Amino acid sequence: KASLLASIVPVVFTLALLFVVIPKLYPQPKRLAGPEQIPESAQEIGIVYNNQIELLATEVNNFTNGQPNKITTYWQALTDVEKDYIVSTELIVPMIDRWEKTATVETYPGRGLAPTGGWRMGEVYRDEVVLITTMDRNGPTAAFLRVQLLDGEQAIPASQGEQTVETRGGGSAIIYPEKPLAPPLKAQLETPISFGGIFDLIA
Repeated sequence: KASLLASIVPVVFTLALLFVVIPKLYPQPKRLAGPEQIPESAQEIGIVYNNQIELLATEVNNFTNGQPNKITTYWQALTDVEKDYIVSTELIVPMIDRWEKTATVETYPGRGLAPTGGWRMGEVYRDEVVLITTMDRNGPTAAFLRVQLLDGEQAIPASQGEQTVETRGGGSAIIYPEKPLAPPLKAQLETPISFGGIFDLIA
């Protein structure tokens, strides 16, 4: 019995590694039959990179600070692509005088399992990355997705419609705090003040 158990454990461990752990760490890219397979829930984007690759759409859910969140992107090759481009996915927050980056991932499509070098004209791919926000905010904060293709460390030209894309354009989301604020007792009002049944001033 001990020998049988000892022989089963490595097999179970290997299967768990192949079918559970690795897919979570390295989401598998998927080639789609065409743009019609993109779900209606996805946000249409239409960013074209160097007249070679188009970011057709993205799916971005709202974030909770400090927790992982999956970003799904849909791509189409507009020509036969020879170069392996790095996909840079960033979540940025507008500030008064700048854009603040709160999460970023730089990787080849499919963590290298579906490099752009080799994509053929008309092919459509779905890819996934996971972002974790790291920002200290008291309440819900608007954020935007910036998706770039990098040739080494240099971002290749991108356009959306007839405009050059430099900052945002890959979708939007809300970042929620990990825990709601709890005002100190001495600041709390005895009777909250209601604003049209939408908000209450409690402290």
